Amino acid sequence: FGNSVSLTTNTDSNGAFKFDALRQPDAGGYVVTRGDTPSYKDGQDYLDGIKNTYAGKNAVKITTVGKPSKVIFTELADVGEARVEGAIFVDGNQNGIKESQDLAVSNLVVSLTGKDEFGNGVSLSTNTDINGAFKFDALRQPDADGYVVTRGDTPSYEDGQDYLDGIKNTHAGKNAVKITTVGKPSKVIFTELADVGEARVEGAIFVDGNQNGIKESQDLAIPNLAVTLTGNDKFGNSVSLTTNTDSNGAFKFDALRQPDADGYVVTRGDTPSYEDGQDYLDGIKNTYAGKNAVKISTVGKPSKVIFTELASVGEARVEGTIFVDGNQNGIKESQDLAITNLTVTLTGQDEFGNAVSLSTNTDSSGAFKFDALRQPSAGGYVVTRGDTPSYKDGQDYLDSVKNTFAGKNVVKVAT
Repeated sequence: FGNSVSLTTNTDSNGAFKFDALRQPDAGGYVVTRGDTPSYKDGQDYLDGIKNTYAGKNAVKITTVGKPSKVIFTELADVGEARVEGAIFVDGNQNGIKESQDLAVSNLVVSLTGKDEFGNGVSLSTNTDINGAFKFDALRQPDADGYVVTRGDTPSYEDGQDYLDGIKNTHAGKNAVKITTVGKPSKVIFTELADVGEARVEGAIFVDGNQNGIKESQDLAIPNLAVTLTGNDKFGNSVSLTTNTDSNGAFKFDALRQPDADGYVVTRGDTPSYEDGQDYLDGIKNTYAGKNAVKISTVGKPSKVIFTELASVGEARVEGTIFVDGNQNGIKESQDLAITNLTVTLTGQDEFGNAVSLSTNTDSSGAFKFDALRQPSAGGYVVTRGDTPSYKDGQDYLDSVKNTFAGKNVVKVAT
């Protein structure tokens, strides 16, 4: 009938509205318009189940009113402002902080799953970058069950402690973190531990008579001596290991990771019964910190450390006299003439295979001596006097026993 129609109502608690007792519109139809919804995005609107195409998405035109005509305005929640970000790294000291020595785990899949506050399913996936970092932007808050952030498997590492906003995670093992309220951002940290290492240090400690760094049959093993390996591994973990040498003087440290830039130091206990010998790392003479410590900057499979010792100066002694013995009784008597300033030598090898060649001269009494001797090898020592062309050879003696070795100017000492 051409009457102007302008009606307004508000949606109820269920979002419903209605206009009753309407006449049919004129040829221009009625337009139903909703108010603005700044918290949401426009969704699809419908008239009697058919998608509306009139004038954008907040107005529906009705040319013929049914009994009833049904108008549906739908909205979409805005993209959220919440954010989850985090990182995955090998955390050597398990403090949850990525430090310079901590290795980033890159290109690892991280997923965020659950439902948003409106019940929409959420399933997002990303990969960690070269720094081990990841993020999920533009999130709405989750429903009551929260979101779960899950990292991919890391078979090269052991699970470390995980964190949500600096607090240790206790959800579902150590590869998933549950978030009930998302911050701007919420921070998720997944930490890993390096597997037990494959590097090894092994070695031996022995008395190396000839100082060639090789344990030979005559070389005495030093058993039950403490050996330590100290330093930090490549992830900054403190390493302090101790073992004792076995009956062969051998020791080893297994399952080592590589050290940090300062290396590991292998140190042997004190050996007061011996003098320090030359030490070796992988066959090369050691020059680090004296002769009871070896520094290893890169550990092999294995690295070989040799500590050698030298027997302390011996306590044995050879002494004697050279004289003209008229009655050949082997006793220097008042009438017997001392042979002075005559060269006497002691030669052979000591019990550790070291060559021994000593020389002295008889004093005014015809006496001589060789002090601080170690025991000889199986070949014994040989004591030889210089020539005495003014005299004939007489009988020689060892510990008062007549000597029968190699003529009469040489005496062999077996012990």
